[in-house]
Amino acid sequence: MIGPGLVARHELLQWADTTTARSELPRLLRRLVLETGRGLVQPGFPAGEGVATGGWDGTLIATEATPYIPAGLSVWELSVEKSPGAKADRDYKKRDSTPDGSPTQSCTYIAAALRPWVQRQTWAAGRTADGKWKEVRALVLTISRRGWKVRQSHMHGYLKSSGVIHMV
Repeated sequence: MIGPGLVARHELLQWADTTTARSELPRLLRRLVLETGRGLVQPGFPAGEGVATGGWDGTLIATEATPYIPAGLSVWELSVEKSPGAKADRDYKKRDSTPDGSPTQSCTYIAAALRPWVQRQTWAAGRTADGKWKEVRALVLTISRRGWKVRQSHMHGYLKSSGVIHMV
């Protein structure tokens, strides 16, 4: 633990190895989005048993952009897998429409991973260049002083209760 509400990288990686991470990562992302987004409309990140329903891992409409959340409609695919690039490729290949039927060229596609993904910027730039989506982003989740900024007091209890961080 590196401070209240902040998570050491090794803690996120240890959590990614747990069986609960796959079903709880959407809940963590939803909390981060709700805490840091502006002008959010219809945030949908099904978690728990909801991850088994299929469809997008997350959908969101934001009226204002923030560092991690684009303005407009965004669709999210999440990964706890050890090879996030391979998972992103599989997800990207199967996605060719938006949840509301709007053109994909007006929607941002986001692949978010818990694991290190060295080639993520190259991956995202290549997918953006193919023109299928308005923009393609690839994120590696980091909750720290340099990563996704959160109000420390609000997230600390959740991160501890969800098993992401462990207090000594």
